[in-house]
Amino acid sequence: MQIVAKYTIDHIIDAGIRAYAKYGEDFTMANVADELGTKPSSLYRHVQNKRELYFAMLIREFDRLNEKIEEYAFTNKDPKEILKFAGSLIFEIGRNDFQLFKLMFLSRPPPSNASPGLFEQQCHPQTIHNILALVKRINPTSDATFAAYSLMSLVIGGAILTSELYNPLNAGILSKSEYSRFHHYLLQLSERLLDL
Repeated sequence: MQIVAKYTIDHIIDAGIRAYAKYGEDFTMANVADELGTKPSSLYRHVQNKRELYFAMLIREFDRLNEKIEEYAFTNKDPKEILKFAGSLIFEIGRNDFQLFKLMFLSRPPPSNASPGLFEQQCHPQTIHNILALVKRINPTSDATFAAYSLMSLVIGGAILTSELYNPLNAGILSKSEYSRFHHYLLQLSERLLDL
């Protein structure tokens, strides 16, 4: 008698992230099934297609990011410090796991002819909304929306420039040992932006 492995959605999301890390946006449900040692048909009980899996992966990873920010905000109520912490987390993802960073901040959803599934309907990452709320607390008279997008642009751009993608291009310009200093510099620029 053969024992059939049972996979939860978390197992499938983990496998999807591993497949994305290997194949980028071109990953397939067959790649995900290979990561689990099963057949693609066993995945469809949990997700209807690759697009749905993509949104499930986004939801989980943004939830993890927001949980860390909320935990920090529970102990430190200063909005500027919370924003610095959030920026540092994004830099850390970009530096330590650029494939995950690409998934979260740079990728496009896979095309699909099917109507939006449950994960797609539920996918509303709160990171930019949380940053906007913090910016409004710091400087309610400024144009908070533009300031929040400017902050995200600085952080995401800085994370890209110091990622593995740019390592060869940074040679002779910015050494790996200076990345932390560069990230700190960007966070200082962000703070000045909030004081305008």
